[in-house]
Amino acid sequence: MTWAPNALGEDREIQFDVDVRDAFGRADIQSVNLVLSTPNGASAVFDKEFDDDDLRLDNEGLVGNYTWTYDAGSMAPGVYPLALEIRDVQGHTVLYEHGGVEFVEHGINLGVPSNQPTTVLIAPGQTSTVEFLVTHIGASAASMEVRLDLARSLPSSWSDPVWDQPAGYTLNGGGDVVRPILSIEVGEDLTNAPSRLEIEARAYAENGDGQLVEVAIVDLTLDFDEVGVYAEPRVSVFEDVEHQRQIADSTRPDLYDETLSHYVDMSDAQEGVDFYIDVFNAGFDTDAFKLRVTELPESWLYRFYDNDTGQQLVEEGINSLTPSIGSFQQLTLRMTVFPPDAREAQDIGLVRVLVVSGNDADLRTEVAFTVHRTFGVLAEVISDSDAKVLGTVGPIAPGADAWFRFRITDAGEDDVETTWRIVPPNLLPRNDGIYTSWEYSITDDSGAAAPVVRLSGDEYADLRLDVSLRDQIEAGNHTIYVGIIEDGVDDDEARYFDMPVTVVVKEDVIAGRLLITLESQLTPFGPGESKELGFRVDNQNNIPLTVLVSLDEPSGWENGAVSVNSFQQAGSTLLVTVDAYSNEKFTVDLTAPTTVKNNDRAELTIIVEPYDDEVPYGLDFKQQTKFEFATTCTEVACLANELRDPEPSTIGLIAMLVAIVLYGTYRRGANKTIAAALPVKDVALPASDEATTEVQQDLDLPPAVTTEVDDDLELLDELSDL
Repeated sequence: MTWAPNALGEDREIQFDVDVRDAFGRADIQSVNLVLSTPNGASAVFDKEFDDDDLRLDNEGLVGNYTWTYDAGSMAPGVYPLALEIRDVQGHTVLYEHGGVEFVEHGINLGVPSNQPTTVLIAPGQTSTVEFLVTHIGASAASMEVRLDLARSLPSSWSDPVWDQPAGYTLNGGGDVVRPILSIEVGEDLTNAPSRLEIEARAYAENGDGQLVEVAIVDLTLDFDEVGVYAEPRVSVFEDVEHQRQIADSTRPDLYDETLSHYVDMSDAQEGVDFYIDVFNAGFDTDAFKLRVTELPESWLYRFYDNDTGQQLVEEGINSLTPSIGSFQQLTLRMTVFPPDAREAQDIGLVRVLVVSGNDADLRTEVAFTVHRTFGVLAEVISDSDAKVLGTVGPIAPGADAWFRFRITDAGEDDVETTWRIVPPNLLPRNDGIYTSWEYSITDDSGAAAPVVRLSGDEYADLRLDVSLRDQIEAGNHTIYVGIIEDGVDDDEARYFDMPVTVVVKEDVIAGRLLITLESQLTPFGPGESKELGFRVDNQNNIPLTVLVSLDEPSGWENGAVSVNSFQQAGSTLLVTVDAYSNEKFTVDLTAPTTVKNNDRAELTIIVEPYDDEVPYGLDFKQQTKFEFATTCTEVACLANELRDPEPSTIGLIAMLVAIVLYGTYRRGANKTIAAALPVKDVALPASDEATTEVQQDLDLPPAVTTEVDDDLELLDELSDL
């Protein structure tokens, strides 16, 4: 392997690995030396003797390594012999000669300056400029000529490459550096633009005959990065000028919680507290940017400064203007925030900053962070029940428990003791009313209740807050506050701090938690009658759900239609969004057939299920609720309906009626037959009821039917009532 006398940095580091084995075993080896000699063998560049700690036993052999770094320019060109010298306990020496280490006379390194991106920016119709760094890494006394060119051609619509020195660049000796500059005019259409730029550098030197010959060749590949002439700025925010505590980043917003408090004590109200904002120009061309604060706690103030010069930014209306920032260059701004003096002013709130391109107002970026005013006391969470983000626990299920261990620090004078009263969340007015039903306890390290702590300046106390959630709580982030207030002082003068903690409740969707309730009065349906029935769907899950409502109508009834209200077009199905632990009303339009009968029963089934077009819910989430209602029919036309489709009871009545009519007909025929059979001359008309009774008894006749017509009419009336 070859090495260069003036190689860069880590390229001058050589690692040698050794593996020594003896037929008589490891105990027979007394010493191991690695020797690198000068090219003429007159002296040693180094003679490394391996100690016992340098070698380790591996499969009955000794293995180890040695790293040697040479100084730039210290090695002359040539081949340096390398040998491994092994001595055993009997005094024998074995010399293993390696092929040697070669240091070349001519060599170059091709790269880009450290302050330049490793990609080449291109934009439609623009000229891209790239600066390269060519370093002579060969011998100090060897001069070379270097020429650069493209290793792969560019699209025909682009210009030919233009180098600042087309004839080449001269390197007088090892360590010399040149900075070639390449310019390329890019075409308007970048549809088929190449993905990379390939550059080749060739070095030439005179040989012994005075001829210029090629002595080295290297190549470099850079990716093309297509950008707009102007681009959305990339913005990040830090708490410290050293940029060690980042609190916001427009390119990675999910990594930072904008609601996390960043403290500003009232003692800093006059001078303010500094935050540092980096604005990066990701466009192809130089741009200046406008900063606008779109959200700020009430009564708070701010100013913007150029952190490099200390000058306040020029203000233009509601905007602050930055100096020009070059392509892929960054400017650090200082934002000084001033908390208000008034105690009734807002203690905590979001600061939202909008950064807009000065050349294209549609190119804009927004970042936000939270400031929190303190009054001589500070409380911070130091651990919690899930060991993730401090001060945030979850996701946990409704009804679960969480705990936060927090530290209260007194920022007052060292020799003054202050009693601080701890206000649990259910008693602190600033908390939302829904959190008053949660259960809380605040205890010290011994587990005893801790309503107060007594502290002097810079002293602290650690307490624990236990929280028990109620069963019905919506999914999402729930921030509650614990109050720390100076005791024995009027509330208008007391120092205080409200410490936020966050509980994240996970989504809890369970089958069977969509309930359907009939809200209309259910009266019987007449033939062909239409009704609008009101229903309510209750969502007893802790997230909003889109609910699909459909109907299964009674057999023979016209298709039912469902809608949210009478103004909406009704249809066979309905999609309705129902908030967590809330309800939505809907109506069902239903029309009875004209053939309904009196006192019949019909059953309507309403089917509801959560709807998600990406991840469908299982079949067990589909719920069916049945509603039964009656029909009524008292018109004469109902008789025809009953005859067309008679009920069993109707069939029985008709059979009875027919039997009665047949029986009456039979009686009339029987009487006439008997009367005709008796001789007229032998029969005298009865003079009294007794005579009549005697005749009947003698003849043994059935009772006479005297009300046939009336009975038939009564049966018809009963039938019409069905």
